Amino acid sequence: MLKLNQDYSKLLLNIKMTRKHLTDAKSLIQCIAKDFNVPYQTLNGHLNGCIVHNQGHELLMHLTINEEKELVHWITTLTQCGYVPWYNTICKLACSHE
Repeated sequence: MLKLNQDYSKLLLNIKMTRKHLTDAKSLIQCIAKDFNVPYQTLNGHLNGCIVHNQGHELLMHLTINEEKELVHWITTLTQCGYVPWYNTICKLACSHE
């Protein structure tokens, strides 16, 4: 968490310092993307409000993200206890959530 806060502080400082030298927003984003080794399109997309791929297609999924996490946890627990998570059992569990 500390590393994340330091990176965020460095990012904000970088933006403030870069703004003094650049007036073009695209150039500013390009400089920041280069400094933090992030693709320009990724940073620009996040700044423009794009959402993460798996969240963008959540409406098309059969299970929500939380249901999927619960299913993964259930399968992992079964496997750790020595039981085989059979396909039919998993399908019944998944269908019971719909």
